[in-house]
Amino acid sequence: MDLIVELVNNAEDEIQTREQLLALLQQYDLRKWLFTKYIRIQRGAIPHSHPVITLSTRYRNDSSRLLATFIHEQLHWFTALHPSKVNAAVAELRALYPQVPVGYPEGARSEYSTYSHLIICYLEYQALVELVGLQEATRVFDSLSKHHYTWIYKAVRADADRIGAIVRRHGLIL
Repeated sequence: MDLIVELVNNAEDEIQTREQLLALLQQYDLRKWLFTKYIRIQRGAIPHSHPVITLSTRYRNDSSRLLATFIHEQLHWFTALHPSKVNAAVAELRALYPQVPVGYPEGARSEYSTYSHLIICYLEYQALVELVGLQEATRVFDSLSKHHYTWIYKAVRADADRIGAIVRRHGLIL
């Protein structure tokens, strides 16, 4: 899939981020994690997936974190394709974690979003392990767990086996 990468301001940091992203696409076979070809890069943006994947310039000098963010946002598109599977997995995650944090920095914007991010971040971690190895994936997740979705990233690392079993049981493995 050829990506269409739009730069919002055509600023130097956006150009650098695009170049780094395109280099990652050359370095790694990311086909199984690509669900939309439209990418926007915008300095100062909070990365998000819809309506168009929008990446910030924040990680232009850390290719593994840029890779993690790119895959994370693509995984939102993957889960959007499988709402019934995600809903079933979320129901099971609710039983595992009866109370989850909502809001920055520990959780996502809603309770449901926090649960669905357990799935997305689990898949993100598995992708990183496959692509950059366990040590680098762990470094990235430890770094991310100090910034945003702090509880989610820590839960994924601490409980990967149980979360992974739920994800697999509901057919959400790539």
